Amino acid sequence: IATFSIFLQKMTTDINDLKSTMLSLKSLMEKMETRVIEAEGQINELEEELTAHDTKTQQLEIKISANVAKLDNLENRSCRNNVHIIGFPEGVKNWNPITFLSSVLPAILGLPANLPLDIEKAHHSLGLHLNLGQRPRAFIAKFLRFPTKEKLLRAARDRQTVEWQGHRISVFLELLRDLQLKRQRFVRIHQQLRERGLKFGIFYSAMLKITY
Repeated sequence: IATFSIFLQKMTTDINDLKSTMLSLKSLMEKMETRVIEAEGQINELEEELTAHDTKTQQLEIKISANVAKLDNLENRSCRNNVHIIGFPEGVKNWNPITFLSSVLPAILGLPANLPLDIEKAHHSLGLHLNLGQRPRAFIAKFLRFPTKEKLLRAARDRQTVEWQGHRISVFLELLRDLQLKRQRFVRIHQQLRERGLKFGIFYSAMLKITY
């Protein structure tokens, strides 16, 4: 009987210990559940903040892209009366650029000698002074009148080759690189249109117009 009593006491103690352990585990599980709920709440808040941040970032990207497009458009429009002229040797820079271009361009493009070009300003493109034999820098000329600039470009396009004292001269519109790349997409189409004898033109900013 004494042994059985001791056994019962031990069983009671073990059961009490087990109950205490279970209560501790229950308390721990409740705390963990509370923390999980709090963590889920924080995660949801972070996800909402990230979503809001992504939305703001996208809106800012759209605004930045729109502003960049506006700036490019303004810069391209500011250059609409500018012409790049490549091929004149470096030595001619000793002349007054406006006087030189005003006298030479009508002659090599087949325009009337008395045509007033009204060049507002002209200068070499930026770069180091080149030695003889190297590809010369371009002239950049700004015309006061848009129609005069268009007449000059049209004359350059109509002539197969433009030369001055043995130097091949190229005349083209000054544009930003991005807009130049857009217009270059029409190069193959230009060739096909010329072969078929169709009239066409590129209008600002990069619009192809065909006349038939």
